[in-house]
Amino acid sequence: MSSGESLENNISKAKELEKNYDWMSSVQLYRSSLSMIPEQDRLKAGGLHEWIGDSYSNAARQANSVEEFKKRMRMSVESYDKAAELFENMIRQGVYTVRLWPDILNLGLSKPLLRENSCWMNAGDY
Repeated sequence: MSSGESLENNISKAKELEKNYDWMSSVQLYRSSLSMIPEQDRLKAGGLHEWIGDSYSNAARQANSVEEFKKRMRMSVESYDKAAELFENMIRQGVYTVRLWPDILNLGLSKPLLRENSCWMNAGDY
């Protein structure tokens, strides 16, 4: 099994765990998946950090204490910050451009679109 297949298997398993509301287990799989991504694939790494942030945010709502809630929310923010940093660096370096215009709201997108080689994608997709 190639590294790409392992990565896709991990992501698929993490998505299944999310369907069962097992957010902390999905975080573990996403984190282990980060080591399978080539360093130059910042878009994929940014997407994983975003998913980690989503899972931590959802896990916070299942916390058994206020302290655990705060800890998971901090981890969520850190993951979102890392995703944003990766996306911003790609934009600054000219790897991607961001398409912003009023009609973006009509597309029903919650994330900005990134462009690479005339192909538009959601920032969280890869």
